[in-house]
Amino acid sequence: MARPTKYDPALCETVISVGEQGGTLAAMAEACDIHRETLNEWLKIHPEFSDAVKRGLQKAQVLWEEKGMK
Repeated sequence: MARPTKYDPALCETVISVGEQGGTLAAMAEACDIHRETLNEWLKIHPEFSDAVKRGLQKAQVLWEEKGMK
């Protein structure tokens, strides 16, 4: 019997917030209190979570690019 998932759609906001602070996939997993492998599985089965992670990573990239230009 499988364990119940910790997934909650509210975690989409969590990963976007981590990205806004420059966080990585590992930081996003930690903020969700899950293992990185679980994050990878959620990316496959929860389209809204996948979109949120992509947005978060994009925000992180912009933040680091702007810091690099200074």
